[in-house]
Amino acid sequence: MAAIVIKAEDFQYPTSIELKHVKSEMPPTIGFTFPRVNEIVEILNDLDNMENVARKSNLHWWNHCLINRLGSLRRAYSNSIVHFNRGVPDDLSVYTDRNFINRTQFSYYGETYFYFFISVEDTIAHLVNIYFSIKIPEHKVAMNDALVTKIPDQIVKGLCKQLVLDTRLTKEFRNTMAHRFLLTQPDYRPSINCENGMTFEARSSNGISPSELQTEIVRSYRCMAKFLTDLKPILK
Repeated sequence: MAAIVIKAEDFQYPTSIELKHVKSEMPPTIGFTFPRVNEIVEILNDLDNMENVARKSNLHWWNHCLINRLGSLRRAYSNSIVHFNRGVPDDLSVYTDRNFINRTQFSYYGETYFYFFISVEDTIAHLVNIYFSIKIPEHKVAMNDALVTKIPDQIVKGLCKQLVLDTRLTKEFRNTMAHRFLLTQPDYRPSINCENGMTFEARSSNGISPSELQTEIVRSYRCMAKFLTDLKPILK
């Protein structure tokens, strides 16, 4: 294969038309509406319930954090889909220089998407933990079975339980990208198998295909959008 030369000017930011097209197909992902409270005024009005004052203030600031992370998630989603739509074939043998640029950008924003997705999910877990005064220590809070089993509201418990089930593959992708050999990179690492005598095995995998990654990005984003839409009327 001939050498691929990619210059800085070859990288093109998504155009307004491309972003408009992607956003037209994106379901809404919006945060909650917990108001900001004046802690001093609240405490003076309710000296015997400082814990509730802290709860209301924490809900506001965690929701502020959620809104920021949702914005980052939407940008990562939009940019990854734009670059995928520009042309990222699954078959490396048919790649042009332009395809390689698109693949590089799609892989970058795709990986970023999974990071922010889990960040959004865990931020919602913090809000649920505070809203229902479950009191799981902050450093242990995550959207997982340990939280779900302690949610007293059965509707919210059901929604969170379904989200955990729906995003298992999403978490697997994110954890593999962060802690294992990169999913989007061809894997030619050799291995030694000692079960039936020592054998040397060489891999020839191209990693996960761009279309598989794009499918999971779109699927997980829709799951999150539906979850937020269903949860927002309850947490208020």
